[in-house]
This record gives sequence, C-alpha cells and structure tokens, in this order.
Amino acid sequence: MQLVKERQNRQNEVINEVSSKWGGSQLISGPLIAVPYYSKDANSRKTAYYLPEHLDISGDLKPELRHRSLYDVKPYESELDLRGKFKPH
Repeated sequence: MQLVKERQNRQNEVINEVSSKWGGSQLISGPLIAVPYYSKDANSRKTAYYLPEHLDISGDLKPELRHRSLYDVKPYESELDLRGKFKPH
C-alpha cells in the first residue's frame, strides 16, 4: 500500500514538474471593449467595460506524450480563434 501512495505522489510531482515548464494552468478570456469617460458627479476619469453578447471560441489542441521515468504526461499546444459580437449601446 505504501508503494502505491509513493508512486501516486511521484506521479503528481512529475505532472507538476512538466506543467511548470509548459506554462502551468491556462485562462482563456474573450475580447472586451474598454471605453474611457469622465464622470460628471466625481469629475474623474472612469472606464466602462463591455463584454460581447455572443462569443465563439474555436481551435485545435495538440497534445504531446512526454515520458518521465515511469510516468507519462500530456502537455499540449493550442491555436485558438476568439470572436465576439457586441451589442450596440
């Protein structure tokens, strides 16, 4: 039982090691529009942010199998296309 736990821990270490060299976790965010304006109340500059009414994300993931000692890890590369449609205000 101890050997199984050691191997699971080692596998997690290997995954973390390979992931850290490939950039770690990923966050995908779509386009937004930032419009600066002056507030009459506070007489200061502010920014209004608008998100798209509709967002399309498409792309390809290209996983690679990497071997580290007894373990396999699958980092990936991706090419993404993000398109947003904004509602006129």
